[in-house]
Amino acid sequence: MLHDSDPSGILGHQLERDVGLGTDDRFMWILDTFQDGRTGYFFETNPAALMGDGLIGGGGDLNKRWDGIWEVRTRLLPDGWSVEIRIPFSTLNFDPDLDSWGINFQRTIRRRTVNTDFAEVEVDQRRVNLTRFPLRFPEQRGFFLEGSGVFSFNWADPFFSRRIGLVEGQEVPIGAGARLDGQAGRPHGSHGRQRAVRSRAQIPRISMELSQRPDPAAFVVSGLRARVGSAVGFAQRAGFRRHQPTLTIAPRPAFLPWVRQTEHEIHFEYLTDMDGRLLTRNLNFTFLQVNFESGDRFSFGGGENFERLDDPFTLRGSGGMTAEIPAGDYRSWGWSISGGTAGRRMLSGSLGVERGDFWDGRRSQLDMSATIRPRRGVTISTDYQRNEVRLEQGALDTNLYRLSASWNLSPLTSMSGNVQYDDVSQVLGLFARARWIVRPGNDVFVVWSHNWQNEVARLFDREFSTLSRGFAIKVNYSYRF
Repeated sequence: MLHDSDPSGILGHQLERDVGLGTDDRFMWILDTFQDGRTGYFFETNPAALMGDGLIGGGGDLNKRWDGIWEVRTRLLPDGWSVEIRIPFSTLNFDPDLDSWGINFQRTIRRRTVNTDFAEVEVDQRRVNLTRFPLRFPEQRGFFLEGSGVFSFNWADPFFSRRIGLVEGQEVPIGAGARLDGQAGRPHGSHGRQRAVRSRAQIPRISMELSQRPDPAAFVVSGLRARVGSAVGFAQRAGFRRHQPTLTIAPRPAFLPWVRQTEHEIHFEYLTDMDGRLLTRNLNFTFLQVNFESGDRFSFGGGENFERLDDPFTLRGSGGMTAEIPAGDYRSWGWSISGGTAGRRMLSGSLGVERGDFWDGRRSQLDMSATIRPRRGVTISTDYQRNEVRLEQGALDTNLYRLSASWNLSPLTSMSGNVQYDDVSQVLGLFARARWIVRPGNDVFVVWSHNWQNEVARLFDREFSTLSRGFAIKVNYSYRF
C-alpha cells in the first residue's frame, strides 16, 4: 500500500516495458539472492502497472535489457495506490543453501524528488564520431546479458559480445548459441556454496541500452588507476597507464528552498604509454551544476586538454568533406553550458552548447532535444546535434537528426519507432516495432526497418535510394520445468 495524501497528484504516464520512469511515481525493489552485496535483480513499476526489470552486475551497473518472467497489478485508491507482485522462484538464480536474501525497497513520489530522465529504443542511437577512436555500442541481446557483469570494468570490456555475428563489419547468420554461466565460491555473509548454474540456447537479437548516473553524495573523493595492455575485447586504446582522481562537492543549501543540490567537481586524467611518456592530460571543472526542486537542472563547466597524436588521422564531415589531422602535440581550452527541464512535465527539453579549441582549429557543438507526452502512453521526442569545425584545412560540419515516438496501449501492448539521419553517412533510417506480451515470458514482436542512401549532400533534395530493408516476426515462448 502506497499511501498518498493527494491522490490527484499521482503520476503514471508510462506503459512500455523497461522505459525510464523519470516522469512517474514508482515503486522499486532489488533482490540480492546470493547475499554477496554486489549482484542482484532489479524490479520497478508505476501506478499504471508498467513492468521494469534488470540485472545488477558486479560493478553495480544496471542492465535493463534483461526481461524476467513475473507479474504485477496496481490500483488507484482514494488514499493512494496499491501494487501486488508475483515473482516465481524459477525466474531467479539463487543459492539454495541460503536461508535469507538481501532486499531493498524504494518509493518515488515524482512531484517531490528529482531523477534523471532517460529512455530506450530497440536500435542503436546514431552518433557522429569526431575522434580518432572507435565508438562503443552496448550489447542488448538478452542471450549475452545474463552473467555479463563479471566482465564489466569501467575502463575496458575484456569480452565484447557486440562483435559476435560480425566479420569485418559485415553481418553473418547465427543459427543458434549456447552458454554456460553461474556463480561459484562462498558469497559474502554466507557459508554455503553458490550452486545455481544456468545454460541456455537461444537465437540472439540486436538492440541497445543506456546507463544512468547514481545520486551524488555531499562530498566524494574518487580515483582510478588502471594499466591496460593489449585488449582482447573492446578498448579505445591499448598499451597505456591511466590515473583519474576526482573531487566532488555536492552540498544541499538549506537557505535556497528552490534548490535541491549543487555540484562542483574537479576531474583530472593523466594517461601515459607503458614507458611513462605522456599521451593525454585532461583537467576538467564543473564550476556549477544546480539541481532544482522542480526537477530542472543547469550546468556550467570548462577545462584544459593536452593530446599527443603519434599518427595522423582523418576527420569526416557532411557532404563527404574530409580533413587530415597531422601528428603532433596539441593543447586546447574549452567550455560548456547546458540545461534541461524536468521530465515529469508534459513538454520537456534540454539544450547544451560547447565551444573550444579542436586540434589545430576550433569547434562549436549544439545539442537540443524536446519531448512531448500529450496523453498517457504516448511519447514523441526529437533530438538534433550540430558540430561546426574550423581547421587550418577548412570548414567541416556535421548534423544529426532523430525523431522517436511510442504508443503504449497497455502495459502488455506497445508500438514504437524512430527515424534517424546524419549527413556524414547520408543514411536515412526508419525503425518500427510492435510488441505484444501475451503473458510474462511469452512475447510476439513485429519489426520493420528500412534504410535509404541520400545521393546528394542535402537532406531535403529527396534523391534517396533504398540501401537495405527488413521485416521480422519474433515469438518468444518460455517453458519451465
